[in-house]
Amino acid sequence: MPAVMLNGKAVAGYFAFKNHLGYFPHSSLVTPKLAQELSGYKVSKGGFQFPHDHQLPHSLIEKLVAVRLSVLKEQYPSLFV
Repeated sequence: MPAVMLNGKAVAGYFAFKNHLGYFPHSSLVTPKLAQELSGYKVSKGGFQFPHDHQLPHSLIEKLVAVRLSVLKEQYPSLFV
């Protein structure tokens, strides 16, 4: 799965499936924190799905990455020194 990495840790992954696209924050802590923003998507612990013809809003991507970075900062503070 293609992913955006930060010092060896995955920040965001994505994948194209036959019937949808998927976004994967590589942490089950991210999607619950953005439940309201993700209410229009099919969400699981590991990510969410959206149609091929749908572009994710930049503001949503920024929030997803910010939450993931905050989780990484808690788990691996040395990544952010």
